[in-house]
Amino acid sequence: MNIKEQIRAEIDKRYAEYRAKMKTDDFTYYEGMADALDLFEQYIDTFPEQPEVDLEKELGQWRHEHFAGERDGHYNGEYLERSSQLDLARHFYELGKNARKEE
Repeated sequence: MNIKEQIRAEIDKRYAEYRAKMKTDDFTYYEGMADALDLFEQYIDTFPEQPEVDLEKELGQWRHEHFAGERDGHYNGEYLERSSQLDLARHFYELGKNARKEE
């Protein structure tokens, strides 16, 4: 479930709660809350879609670039030196930053 679907599910849950409470409690308050949720749900539809990223593929490409020819034996990348860990973090940071630019 992507983030938009998660937010929409939470809105739908609260919307149902407010509609049920409108029958027993302060109608005006809960009607206003339900209306606000309706507006917010419409706003969510304006969010750009986030591209799905195959993290396994990205990690495989990164490992190939950093451990090519050394993956046999004990150089399989399972235990990374600090510099490799920083390179890996930088790679995925840039991947996220580039995804935001595409929006």
